[in-house]
Amino acid sequence: MTYIPLDGGESDIPSVAFYPIHDLQNPIYGRKALELYINGEEGRLLRSFKRLLGTKYFGSGTMLTARFKLKFHELFRDFIQHVKSQAEDASREELSHVVVGRPVRFSNLETAHKSGEADLTKVAQAIGFKEVEFQYEPIAAAFAHESRLSKEQLAMVVDLGGGTSDFSIIRLGPDRREKASREEDILANNGIALGGTDFDSVLSVGQVMDEFGYKSKYGAKRLAVPNWPYNAASDWNRIALELYLRKTFMAMKNVISEAEAPDKLHRFLKLIEEKRAHHLLKEVENAKIELSSDAQADIHIDFIEEGLEVSVERLRFESDLAEKITSLKSTAQEALKLAKISAEDIELVILTGGASAVPVVRQAFIELFPNAELSTDNLLGSVCEGLLYDARRKFA
Repeated sequence: MTYIPLDGGESDIPSVAFYPIHDLQNPIYGRKALELYINGEEGRLLRSFKRLLGTKYFGSGTMLTARFKLKFHELFRDFIQHVKSQAEDASREELSHVVVGRPVRFSNLETAHKSGEADLTKVAQAIGFKEVEFQYEPIAAAFAHESRLSKEQLAMVVDLGGGTSDFSIIRLGPDRREKASREEDILANNGIALGGTDFDSVLSVGQVMDEFGYKSKYGAKRLAVPNWPYNAASDWNRIALELYLRKTFMAMKNVISEAEAPDKLHRFLKLIEEKRAHHLLKEVENAKIELSSDAQADIHIDFIEEGLEVSVERLRFESDLAEKITSLKSTAQEALKLAKISAEDIELVILTGGASAVPVVRQAFIELFPNAELSTDNLLGSVCEGLLYDARRKFA
């Protein structure tokens, strides 16, 4: 199997788009987009925008400048067109058929869940795909793992992505992999709009935003400084949609004169005014990854204030994640109910997706399925591999 390079020499491309202020009509995607933004190139950055699928925001947009509005369906269209063009250039063939991986649930809202696939279909058709098929991402991960199985097993696939987490129960085995239809093998699917970017938010709000005045007081009545701007600064999507608005800047500026921690609030105003929240959240994400192996990580915030540094702790992060982990486990248990089986019946747990690298999350699923062996092969590439097998089955 050969992967086509989509982002420089890499076979994957992050959902990141950067719009240079001098050339808004020609956005830059992937790792280069994030690099330009963090290195000070003037423009607007949008990241993890896949979470907009199926939501009320998909049909709207955001102002890149006072005069230039970007509609989100155009953002998706152009991003997927970029990926399609890269693949066509590498393969030297026009691509007209596609199997699209999708989460089990685009959103926790039922209306959004139903419209997410319709949004993706319209985008794919608009850029020239004539045949558009879908496959649940956890099922695709199962297909990838099945190619290496020597015996039949009842598997729970736990796909912990950036914005969504999906759970599928499926019978896998060497005698099943060539079946034309796998519907009878799939016992249950369930999902939740919760993933690795939510972990970034937990770490940011829990251990970083205090240095910017979070939970501080102001005024004679010692009122709490509004929380919502800090929550927006800790959410990849809300940064663009809520944080960089003038009303947000003014809401925070109006409390500085009476604030108990004016220096910290000035830092926050600088974060908004200079549009550096994405930069900060990227540093938080790096620290989250570092905490997977270390007890502590340091976040350097020199771009806001010289010498400013925050140390974050793994034990505190794990404690703050408790509610999120409970939600993930509850979603997995609901899948078991749908399949009418118990956790003890699961023989194999397939973990995939970047968020599954967080140790406390991994341990939660080891404990939930006591009789299962654990597979963590190809955490980031198994979905893509499984979609290829599914495409061969559907289009060959």
